[in-house]
Amino acid sequence: AIVARSVPPPPKVEVGTYPSVSTKNRFSKDSLLVTFESPLTGDTDSNGIRTDKFLIEWSTRSSFLPDDGVGSLWSTEVTAQYLNDDGEDAIGEMLIESLDMGTQYYVRALAHNSAGYGAPTNSVPVKPMTRPDPPFEPIVSSLTSDYLASLHPNSGLSDSAILGTSLLVSWQPPRVDASNDRPDLVGDGGDGVSSYLIEWSRISWDSYSPTVFEINLQTATGLGGSGALGILSGSFQIAIDTSVFSEAVVSGSYTSAAIP
Repeated sequence: AIVARSVPPPPKVEVGTYPSVSTKNRFSKDSLLVTFESPLTGDTDSNGIRTDKFLIEWSTRSSFLPDDGVGSLWSTEVTAQYLNDDGEDAIGEMLIESLDMGTQYYVRALAHNSAGYGAPTNSVPVKPMTRPDPPFEPIVSSLTSDYLASLHPNSGLSDSAILGTSLLVSWQPPRVDASNDRPDLVGDGGDGVSSYLIEWSRISWDSYSPTVFEINLQTATGLGGSGALGILSGSFQIAIDTSVFSEAVVSGSYTSAAIP
């Protein structure tokens, strides 16, 4: 019997930093989690032949062409997993590690079945990043009349009313600085700083205590802690909603990236 076969179409690829930072796929200053999916199709795309593996490629060049012997193109194969026993949806994930923070990379994937590899996806631009260091050299000083005039040329308030109740805060963008035991090791974290959050309080920041939560993991049988057998694996996310507090300086609902 002759079986008509066709290679699978390009899979769907997701990365945590494209097109905007998401919470589904984790990332760090030197790693990116890539997930991919190849649905089983009965039409001319794959003729119902399920995907059995993926080829993941990443490069510092959008063309994915070698750079005259300089390491700029990498790839690895990932065996497909399936959402059900019928193999209708092939899925996979790969944590790309040993990347350079802030460097622009391009990721693409190819799906494979018994007919061979299909066409690659469009390349996805990604950049490993992390949260930035604090602003560099913050300075708190008194306002001057000249500076005040430039800020409020027609405020209608007397200089003394504003000068007596205001302070000028200035700073420089985050930078890498490990001198004098400073912990500033990532600078802007690999991505340009888009905004700053300014906080002030009548209470010393040392008076605030961090909150620690204990997370209890359980196996599929419901056992946890010392009663759990086997190896627990996976990831979790942390969510916070400050919109219910009227006095919160930053109001909104936020969820972290997946934490392994």
